[in-house]
Amino acid sequence: MDYQYIVQFIQRDKNLFLEDADIDKGIRPLVNAINSIKCFLTMNSCQGCLIADEAENHCSLTYVDFYVLYHKYELAHNLFSILKNKFDDGVLCSVEYESDFDLTNEDEVDFNGDINLRFTLQISDEQIDLENIYKDVVKTIEDFSLDLKA
Repeated sequence: MDYQYIVQFIQRDKNLFLEDADIDKGIRPLVNAINSIKCFLTMNSCQGCLIADEAENHCSLTYVDFYVLYHKYELAHNLFSILKNKFDDGVLCSVEYESDFDLTNEDEVDFNGDINLRFTLQISDEQIDLENIYKDVVKTIEDFSLDLKA
């Protein structure tokens, strides 16, 4: 398959992006589970309403965005299939084709013609038992990661 226009993220990118990552404490277990998969790199996340006392300080969504290293997209698709099969509408999985860009200065971007595939895993905010579903999603991803290492 030709990935001519799709940006290939590599281990150096993962090391660089995660070096100073500012991650909400409530979503950290999910971020860590995703990053435990060698070819996944989390980018954006929000704990949303996971911690009720802190909900007003966060967006309304509980989600993690990630990229895939070395064009190993089949792993992300497999993970999403497992999550959708187990949680149905409790977990929303999507892929966005976003335009890549170069920063030309602090407040200016230049779109370079490349595409980033951004995978998004969101726990539906309509869940009555959000905390337990969240824990089960984390455990499912941890198990997926362990299976890959076996």
